[in-house]
Amino acid sequence: MQPYTIIQSYRLLSRLGEGGMGEVWLAEHISVPRKVAIKILHPQFARNEALRARFRNEAVTLSKLQHPNIVAFYDYIEAHDHVCLVMEFVEGRNLDDVIRKEMGPIPAPRLGEIFKQILIAFGYAHKMGVVHRDIKPSNFMITDDGKVKVLDFGIAKLLEEDMQLTRTGMRMGTTYYMSPEQVNGGKVDHRSDIYALGVTLFTMATGKNPYDGEQVEFKVYHRIVNEALPKASSVYPGVAGNIDNLIAMATKKDPGQRFQSCEDFLVGRGIPTAPTMLPQQQFTYNSVPPGLPIDEAFKQKYRALRRYVRVGAIGGILVSPIFAGLANTLGGAVSICIALACYGFLQRKKWSKNLLPALLGLQILLCAMIGANLIPKRTEWQTVSPGFQVNFQQSSSVSFPGDQYFWIVSVIFCLIGLVLLFSRKGRSYFEA
Repeated sequence: MQPYTIIQSYRLLSRLGEGGMGEVWLAEHISVPRKVAIKILHPQFARNEALRARFRNEAVTLSKLQHPNIVAFYDYIEAHDHVCLVMEFVEGRNLDDVIRKEMGPIPAPRLGEIFKQILIAFGYAHKMGVVHRDIKPSNFMITDDGKVKVLDFGIAKLLEEDMQLTRTGMRMGTTYYMSPEQVNGGKVDHRSDIYALGVTLFTMATGKNPYDGEQVEFKVYHRIVNEALPKASSVYPGVAGNIDNLIAMATKKDPGQRFQSCEDFLVGRGIPTAPTMLPQQQFTYNSVPPGLPIDEAFKQKYRALRRYVRVGAIGGILVSPIFAGLANTLGGAVSICIALACYGFLQRKKWSKNLLPALLGLQILLCAMIGANLIPKRTEWQTVSPGFQVNFQQSSSVSFPGDQYFWIVSVIFCLIGLVLLFSRKGRSYFEA
């Protein structure tokens, strides 16, 4: 496919991605100014009459799913070698990118907001008799206003019905979230989705999937079937014990011992101590609030805390050059560059993400040289010719009490800034 190709009433604009079964394109309706996402089957699949028939039947099923947390299905197209699903185009980031590239472990309040919407969406789909079968973080989109959208309902069912297609299109990212019954080729129902949701919750809470680093498919299968998931709190200590209990219950090897519905998962039903990260409340499928109704006062306090941490981090980095400037005039020059880089970082400029750590490192090196008396303390610039030649001269200005320790204070603040920038947890607060 090429950009600006027209498929019936839709003009392709740009390719959004490619998977084992086909490509996904951003397109727009020729007559109506609406952008859509079109999933186009690869020609070898589109020419398979049996697969086309199943795909058509699945499109009928998907058309029945009308829910604010599920990507809407608009149209089904068969034309020549093309079989296409036309769906709602969602602007945002997928959950996998949010975890891996932005936040790492998701803080509990935000995790609750996201995961509750996921559970409500799947509770609705299961009630309608639809099982996803391919749950993983990359199949969840987070919009700019915080709403969750579930992608690819029904696509995995087609793959699963043909084992050859499954092996051709599968990737390790999908394998990590498979249930034991899927691995063993057993009966798959909504409880397989619940298992995969438990693994997804583990990934959201820790920033890693439970088989992180394992690249041998057979070993992953063996662990899925025979080994319980590790406690999330053992991977990331910030995870609360109630999250551990929810994950353990959702990922039991025997489907009969898991949560039997998303409603059970939502309220932690079946756990003896009934710990739950979500409130005990009436479960509804069609009335979906924008997020988890955490006590509003608590949410405001949490947001304020993140702002204070962010301001403190920026303040610490800016204080560092001030002390360096008092210790040495060259430190003052570097301080101007750091201030500009901090401003760029706050504005999320790409150039600042590498420049700011480099400048902080330079400041540490400079202060170390001051401490080792390789550079005079509190020097001033002095022009010795009409040109640009300059040299250092020991300042005779008024001294400050303890001014010989300015460089030490500067190093401490620079190190704090570097830790915040390179620590995944620190960065999640710093970039809040």
